[in-house]
Amino acid sequence: MFKEKYGPWALLVGGSEGVGAAMARKLAGRGLNLVLVARKPEPLETVTAEVRARGVDVRSLSADISQPLEALAAIRKLTDDVEIGLMIYMAGANLGRGEFVDLSMEMVRKVIAMNVTGQTEFTHHYGSLMKARRKGGILLVGSLAGYVGSPLIAPYSAAKAFSRIFSEAVWFELKQHGVDLMHLNLNFTATPAMERLGYDLSAGADPEEVAEEGLRHIADGPVWVVGGAENQKEALRRMSWMPRAEAVASVVLPARK
Repeated sequence: MFKEKYGPWALLVGGSEGVGAAMARKLAGRGLNLVLVARKPEPLETVTAEVRARGVDVRSLSADISQPLEALAAIRKLTDDVEIGLMIYMAGANLGRGEFVDLSMEMVRKVIAMNVTGQTEFTHHYGSLMKARRKGGILLVGSLAGYVGSPLIAPYSAAKAFSRIFSEAVWFELKQHGVDLMHLNLNFTATPAMERLGYDLSAGADPEEVAEEGLRHIADGPVWVVGGAENQKEALRRMSWMPRAEAVASVVLPARK
């Protein structure tokens, strides 16, 4: 059923490590052919070989998603001749933390490009094709950081807030045409990206479990908060907490380990 609804090909942007790599393995297990895109060639090659060994067709491309227009043009060379029934946009990890005025604007622009521009460009292109076919699915990665302005990761939390609101609106539009769209809200997950930012991963969610939960709920849009009732309550708390000064103070990031 999954392959019939979301196949025969899936495009996975940000599929070389963490939750993205886990999703690649699970999609291959469901029989979907894959187009895998990530910036780092070495882990991308590893995941490509792993899923190809599971008997599906795989195309891969190393591309810098912080340059989304150039990346989309390159990716289209791999996808224009096949039917992308599922587009998963996992690219968008935070690239650094600190007080906003002390951050590099180059880094800030990359965070916005991946999380805002990239999601909108890819959703527009592949969503329009799915609308014409009246079938398909789109999964856009989000974060609980997008429910309140988060000190020390201001650009990232703002970008994730955009993604959630964008997803809610486009979900309603596309569902009229048989296309599912899901904004998948992750809480703290034990990924290489989080490790590079200096976090203790011992309390992080398992990427394999997060990936499976996300794929199971693509049709349950517009928003799915990973991790069950407690994380759903936390998302609601962050949105509704007044005064907002207290809400912001409640999410100040801990120091690096």
